Amino acid sequence: MRKFAVIHARLLLLAVLSVSLELPTAAQENLVPEVFPAGSLGCLGKLKNPPSKLALSSDGALLAALDNAGNVTLFDAAKRKQLLEFDTGGVCGSLEFGPRNQQLFTAGPGADICIWKIADGKLERKFAGGGINLCAIALSPEGARIASTDHAGLLRICDLSSGVKLFDLKASREKDDRETNYANGLAWSPDGRFIVTEATDIKARAWDAVRGVELLTMRDHDGNTAALAIAPGGVLCASTRAGGVVRLWRMDNGEIVRSFSGHADFVTCLAFAPDGTTLLTGSLDRTVRQWDVESGVELRRFALPAVPLSLAAAPNGVNFYTLSDDSKILIWSLTGAPDVAEPERPLPTFDEAWSLLGSQDYDKRSTGAWIYLLSKPAAAARHLADHIGAGRQEVSDEGGEFVAQLDDPSYAVRERAFQSLQNLNTRARVTLTEALRAPRSSEVRQQAGVLLRDMGVPGDGRGN
Repeated sequence: MRKFAVIHARLLLLAVLSVSLELPTAAQENLVPEVFPAGSLGCLGKLKNPPSKLALSSDGALLAALDNAGNVTLFDAAKRKQLLEFDTGGVCGSLEFGPRNQQLFTAGPGADICIWKIADGKLERKFAGGGINLCAIALSPEGARIASTDHAGLLRICDLSSGVKLFDLKASREKDDRETNYANGLAWSPDGRFIVTEATDIKARAWDAVRGVELLTMRDHDGNTAALAIAPGGVLCASTRAGGVVRLWRMDNGEIVRSFSGHADFVTCLAFAPDGTTLLTGSLDRTVRQWDVESGVELRRFALPAVPLSLAAAPNGVNFYTLSDDSKILIWSLTGAPDVAEPERPLPTFDEAWSLLGSQDYDKRSTGAWIYLLSKPAAAARHLADHIGAGRQEVSDEGGEFVAQLDDPSYAVRERAFQSLQNLNTRARVTLTEALRAPRSSEVRQQAGVLLRDMGVPGDGRGN
């Protein structure tokens, strides 16, 4: 019986091989599944021409992509299938979904804002969005107004229902400015108060969208390709001008809140997560990185096979999409394993892995995660459960007397207090945190900050 089973298996294998040998080359290639990079859920589609921009509907159900020839391709994002493709008749600067996701808006061809029916791709109407070729468009949150920029450096705000011009705005010029500075970066704040532009004079500007006046100018930018995104909260804007640094700043007063740096090359695209707690940045280094907005820490990294040119974050806060210069639209998950080189063997211990999870360095944290992923699931789960449980009970406020001694006139007393707090480790976290807030001397606050930094992020690896 066993001999018969072996013979039968061999015959089946031979039959499969003989069929595959008779297949045409193209059919054989189709049998080979495409391999996607770590963290990717697959490919939504591929454009026929070099890509330009992505747009995602407000409910995340539809995704539209624009190529450099002016063709628009519409996809069902949930079912991962192409629904429609139409030709706009010329090169367009960008595209947006309409207020009720029944229309698509394009910046151009030419100087017109064009409105297309999603049902059949037919042109519904158009109106002038500028004097010459348009660069970008952005719809106001309430869906009543639309902003556009053109190659003459004009920012125009129109009433959407009638197409009537409300404002024509020109940026203030300085002596060293070029004669024409057009804005190919454009975004509208969620509350409808502000419009932000990023122009070729290497400046970002905030505009009052109600009164139609320029509010402020951000000069700390570099490069020649704009990327900007406004946080859902409506106050913070992230922008770059193809430099490796992304700056987070307030639109009401221009204060730079934080900078995100770590990419090995220019940043090409930005997108906030729907809850505004994280920021996604794509770069010429062929990575997309996820940053914690509050701390500026790099949380995740995704390696792409090509340069990401446009990003769109899904409303569910779990997935996002990239359009790369290989014309592919990839779907990504924010819940998979971190993208990092597998650690060398022998693997560090679980205790060492837990310590790595609390590091401020992305590579160390990712290595710590991989150690758990490469180990036996039951053992890894037990260790994580024990440490997470212990962390949740971390409410100790020990070390109060030692904190007071950090400011003692005697050097020896200060040293012993510092050492004692180091020995207490996380049991002194609450006390040290309070020391930073209390009206203590700069010496106490400095030493408390050092001790807290050495402990790692609050709760060590729990956030990872």
